[in-house]
Amino acid sequence: MAYLYAMSDIAFTRGSVTSLSEQALFGIKKIIIPLPFSGGNHQFYNAIKYSELYEDIVVEQNDRLEENVAMFLEKFGGYKKNWKEVDNFLLIRAKEVIWKKLFKLDKE
Repeated sequence: MAYLYAMSDIAFTRGSVTSLSEQALFGIKKIIIPLPFSGGNHQFYNAIKYSELYEDIVVEQNDRLEENVAMFLEKFGGYKKNWKEVDNFLLIRAKEVIWKKLFKLDKE
């Protein structure tokens, strides 16, 4: 997965906090489509938090999904991550960093 994350600039993703953390670590902009039937709606709340922290986009899974995704792709269409912002030391310690983020999000 690390190789795919390293190559990717934009991701379509669900709201799993593990996936969101990994993608954030690699500087990936995310269009987050939370699973609407997740227990306690946790994917939606994860998505909202990541949209606030990383300026990612949350799109609800509904009848207008295709229209909304097309509109939001325009926003990120030219996005290329800046590898200078991706800290190699953090990548080495990725597991530790992700667990800290998970713990911090769980407390909020």
